[in-house]
Amino acid sequence: MAMALHEDKRVPFDISERRRAEDAVRMHAERQALLLEVTSDLIRASERRELGRVTFEHISSAFGADICFNYRLDPTGHYLRLEFARGIPPDKQVAAQSLQVGQAFCGTAAGGCQALVADKQRIASDPKGAFMRDLGAMAYACHPLMAADGRVLGTFSVASTTREGFTEDEVVWLGTITNFLAQAWERFEAEQGLRKSEERLRLSQEAADLGHWDYDFAGRTLVWSEQTRKLLGVEAAEPASTALLLSRVHPQDRPRVEEHIAHGSRPDSDGVRHLEFRVGMPSGVVRWLEDQHRVETNAAGMPVRAIGVIRDITAHKNAEEVQARLAAIVTSSAASTITEMSYLPYE
Repeated sequence: MAMALHEDKRVPFDISERRRAEDAVRMHAERQALLLEVTSDLIRASERRELGRVTFEHISSAFGADICFNYRLDPTGHYLRLEFARGIPPDKQVAAQSLQVGQAFCGTAAGGCQALVADKQRIASDPKGAFMRDLGAMAYACHPLMAADGRVLGTFSVASTTREGFTEDEVVWLGTITNFLAQAWERFEAEQGLRKSEERLRLSQEAADLGHWDYDFAGRTLVWSEQTRKLLGVEAAEPASTALLLSRVHPQDRPRVEEHIAHGSRPDSDGVRHLEFRVGMPSGVVRWLEDQHRVETNAAGMPVRAIGVIRDITAHKNAEEVQARLAAIVTSSAASTITEMSYLPYE
């Protein structure tokens, strides 16, 4: 029996398009995961100098990059100062420490506030690519680090000695990463500014012998500065509280202080309030203090926060007491003189 021959009617089809789509989806997922890792580590960084290193270590393999420069624009706005670098031989490290804005590739990116990309051909022919040529780089990409208000904070660049160029997609992705890097820089800049401001305030208060305090009505939390604790004779380990304050107040002044505190918690509290009172120190010395504070209220007029300053006025009070005694002596002497004169016989 003859066997029938069947023609294979299967038609081959091109799956390259589908694979390209799958590759694109996979690459997008990998980049999103990497971006999450970078931003998480940037948030956890404790020093600004760590930011460039953290960023480069995460993205170097994805870009095939073995060179990195992270510059900070100095306060004058004319120079870039090196914060972090990778792939620079010892004999070129001194030259890389500082750049003028407009100088080389990094300075050009900072001056123009735009990304600068160079492939092997441009690095070989552009005079501003001399330093990168000396390093053996064949692909380069730099983004300026921009603050939210449009200021240039610095630059971040990567380069490769094995690739001949970066794709447009990679340059855009690097821009996304550097945007997060710039935000992290701004956070450190703001925190540093706040620390300096707080330090100036602390020094000025100490110079004026001022302590300060802060009370949150919602959380019922009271915070005393170190100087306030010194003025009250309170140890650093003792939690700040109204009860602890009242325990230090002179018994004769305690009712006035209690009324002062109670009035500050009423809805009608407004303006700056003032009080003078005595406290007993652990050594037995009695000290006069002056408190001035202001109560902040919400839209409904309810108190939400009280902030104040406290200072030692013992010397002032002692001077007032001496002056009062002298005045009393003078008054008494004058009265005695008038009395004696009233008994003098008339001629």
